[in-house]
Amino acid sequence: MSAQARQIVEGWLDACAQTTLDRLHDEHMDLISRNVSLLGVPGFEVIKFEDWSRQCKDEFDEDLVKRVRYDDAEIVAAGLSLIIFRTIETVEDDEGPLDRNGIEGTLRREDDGKWRLTQERILSEEEAERYQLVVD
Repeated sequence: MSAQARQIVEGWLDACAQTTLDRLHDEHMDLISRNVSLLGVPGFEVIKFEDWSRQCKDEFDEDLVKRVRYDDAEIVAAGLSLIIFRTIETVEDDEGPLDRNGIEGTLRREDDGKWRLTQERILSEEEAERYQLVVD
């Protein structure tokens, strides 16, 4: 499952970056579960699907994001319908990095057979260092 899990995660990360760059809101949000929880955003306890969707729509409409990149992806755990991974996410505008964070994500194969993000957690600097995700 490890090679297959890596292929699923890399495909998902590529699709996430590409739909962001192409500002394809519906396609981008189809990569995210309606039951998603985003944790670790300063000032917010948990961000759910509707708030995430609204934020993406605003960023896409305003053409704020110029580049998205995922580096050093690693599989933490994988099963038949669940994959946990860590990676470094870099979001840039014309001036350079806006955000560069270590993240831990959980993909789940949902009832329709699609792999969607069900949880994302932004790692603290200490956690990122512990997992050797250097985010300078």
